[in-house]
Amino acid sequence: MRSKGSYICVGKILSPFGIRGLLRFKSFTSPKENVFGFTSLFVEEKGRLVNLKICGYKNYRNNFLVDFSNIDNRSIASMYTNKSVFIKKESLPSIPEGEFYWADLTGFKVINENNFELGKVVDFIETGSKDVMRILGSKEIFIPFVWNHYILQVDDKDRTIIVDWEQDW
Repeated sequence: MRSKGSYICVGKILSPFGIRGLLRFKSFTSPKENVFGFTSLFVEEKGRLVNLKICGYKNYRNNFLVDFSNIDNRSIASMYTNKSVFIKKESLPSIPEGEFYWADLTGFKVINENNFELGKVVDFIETGSKDVMRILGSKEIFIPFVWNHYILQVDDKDRTIIVDWEQDW
């Protein structure tokens, strides 16, 4: 999930499906169905975020087919191809201390135990077993987000993640 100010990206509209305005949709939430629990979803149109209302959805090939109100034909649906879908951050449920939403960690500085700055978190990749941080610095680095193995500490105040990772790996 990525962030856009006070909004967070929770999915992506992929492409139209059929002639009645259904859209293929990829959810970034876990579990994937959680995205449909949010009452308001937003998509960017002409530089501003507008509300989309869901009329219904169903599973389709590891993603979803979604019926949005006011999108009732393929021509209108095609205007939403490859658009990111957002929610307001305040809509997210609270989480226990020591747990994080990936979007909150984006932009954090990543340093190793020797205080060498590896770069900043730009993204997370879901691999199925362990999520992986993508870090950009002098080079691109991928570090599995595994507590007490690679991830030693996350400091919200200083926006820093301390990792067990050598600079030349």
